[in-house]
Amino acid sequence: MTTPAPGIYDDVPFSEYQSWAALNASTLKIGEESMLAMRWQREHQTEPTPAMILGSAGHTCCLEPDLFPMRYVLWQGDRRGKQFTAFKEANQHKTILRESDYATCLAMRDAVNAHPVASTLLKHYKTANEPQFEASILWHANDLEHKARLDVLSPECIVDLKTTRSVNPRSFGTSAFRMGYHIQIATYVEAVEAIGRGTLPFAIIAVQNAAPFDVVVFNVPDELVTLGRHARSQLIERYKWCVKHDTWPGVSADMLDLEFPGFAYPDGDVDITIGGESAFD
Repeated sequence: MTTPAPGIYDDVPFSEYQSWAALNASTLKIGEESMLAMRWQREHQTEPTPAMILGSAGHTCCLEPDLFPMRYVLWQGDRRGKQFTAFKEANQHKTILRESDYATCLAMRDAVNAHPVASTLLKHYKTANEPQFEASILWHANDLEHKARLDVLSPECIVDLKTTRSVNPRSFGTSAFRMGYHIQIATYVEAVEAIGRGTLPFAIIAVQNAAPFDVVVFNVPDELVTLGRHARSQLIERYKWCVKHDTWPGVSADMLDLEFPGFAYPDGDVDITIGGESAFD
């Protein structure tokens, strides 16, 4: 499928967006693991996991509820036998959800709509001038083609919906860094800048994907966007070097010392004994 010219596009099926020959945040942030892993991701189409399917369904249910029944359908019962085969054939253009996943999507939608800040954000954007849901953007920078798909883009703000196990600020912040959200955020900010809409504020609506379906809205400070820009820039330069030299290194070609995280080590005042002897002697 031909990659379109740089710009912003509405109503692009995700499968078509995936086919565009351009670098996106999901692939780029894998480069933090290694360039070898990043190349593998670009060259292989992986099947969506159950968690990914639930996340996509939750996005549609929360952000575009009118489209939810057009893209997803509920099946109650065993997924074996003639009845399910006939049901699957009758709904071949929809994703079939189990009863528990379908109920989870509705619960996340209701939780987001009931949250005072989240609901205000989405209601405002649904009535603002030219709000765009699942907006796909293509642009050229650093001698490369780039693409991004934004959950919500309004004239005033970029909004990203995240389904998560925990919305505790510390836990979510740790998870967000580990999953490279700062790189994704910087990519989206750059995408909007590239189409001439300026540098917009960024907000994350985080909703639990299990009871009690709590919701927290996080403002993304400028320093986190700057952190993401720096990491993104470094990864792009590494990627360009790998393309030029057709060399894709893994994590390391040398022997490394095994390291544990800092919290694994006791404080200086704590002594651990084994068989009456200090474990640190």
